[in-house]
Amino acid sequence: MAGVALATEVLVFEDNFDKLDFKKWQHEITMGGGGNWEFEMYGNRRQNSFVKDGVLYLQPTLTADAIGEAAMKNGTFGVWGGSPADLCTSNQWWGCERTAGGSNIINPI
Repeated sequence: MAGVALATEVLVFEDNFDKLDFKKWQHEITMGGGGNWEFEMYGNRRQNSFVKDGVLYLQPTLTADAIGEAAMKNGTFGVWGGSPADLCTSNQWWGCERTAGGSNIINPI
C-alpha cells in the first residue's frame, strides 16, 4: 500500500522470571474478590507465588490447612498485616477481615 507507513513493533515490558522482581510485580493482599464474593484470598506467600527455572508459578493452597475448618465456618480472619510486605492492599468488600457464621465462610482457597 503506497503512502502507508507500517508501525515498528517495540518491546514495552519483559520479564524472564530469573527471580521474582518486586520492582516489577507486587502482590495483592485481600479477600475482597472484586465484590463478587470469590472464594479465594490473595497474599504474599512463597508457597503460593514463586519462580523456578524461568517460570512463574501461582499455586493455590487451602485456608483450612492454615486455620482449620472450624475457624473457616465460625471465626474471624484478617489479613491486615504488620509490615509493608504483608499489609492488606484493599479493604473494599470486606477485603482485610472476614467473620464467618451462618451461610458465610472464610475464603477457602
